[in-house]
Amino acid sequence: MKIIDESQMFITLTLMNHNGNVSGISSIDTREKTPPSNKYTPKKLQEFNYHISSFPLYKSHYTFREIMYKLYCEGKEKSFSRGIYEHEFHKMNICFNEPKVDMCHRCGVLQVKAKFATMNNTAGEDINEELAVHHMEADKDKKFALSDNSLLCYMFDLQQCLPSPYSNTLVSFYERFPWTHNLTMHETSIASVTCFMWHETEGAQLVSLTLEVKQVTLYSDTCGGQNKNSHVSAMSLFAMQKNQHLIIVDHKFLVK
Repeated sequence: MKIIDESQMFITLTLMNHNGNVSGISSIDTREKTPPSNKYTPKKLQEFNYHISSFPLYKSHYTFREIMYKLYCEGKEKSFSRGIYEHEFHKMNICFNEPKVDMCHRCGVLQVKAKFATMNNTAGEDINEELAVHHMEADKDKKFALSDNSLLCYMFDLQQCLPSPYSNTLVSFYERFPWTHNLTMHETSIASVTCFMWHETEGAQLVSLTLEVKQVTLYSDTCGGQNKNSHVSAMSLFAMQKNQHLIIVDHKFLVK
């Protein structure tokens, strides 16, 4: 058996197949001749493809990785395997865009140092500890807002200005367009996102706060044209004047 590189089981089954026929001729191998009973039909696989194709191929800041399959199963009496759904997804050769998240300068430096220490098998405990301490400030505000209804914690950013109407034509792009602005605010305590959209012919709208809110903590980047300027400070003072119960507006910036 070692000479022909075959196992005992292979030889035993071959002899049983040979001796099981009167003619002494081995029967034809019937493997892979009939589809398995649990194989999905082409119609069902096409249904997967149609559902996957119904989602946009690119959408910034959001991904549907965790909810696509759940949305597919909604309203269906029999739910199919998520593995089959993902298999059809990968066969279509599409992928999710990585969400873009702002990071402060110190976080970026410490993460690069920690990665470099891991690659070179050097001690990186001090770096990881420094990064953890750096994150404690933001985590503390999140926990306070979660446990106390009088505190709110927001992270906000202004999306890139959008020309209205949108056009890819070179000549019309450089014509005078009214710009549309979108301010996205994420309330950390309930993981809720609110978008405030307006164009240049409109003014900003004041959002009223409930009477129980005493303090609001804001996180943003240090962009001077958007966040770190006198207009944002004036807005905070105006909000405190209109909401007499609001005592503190604490605006914190990503560390440079």
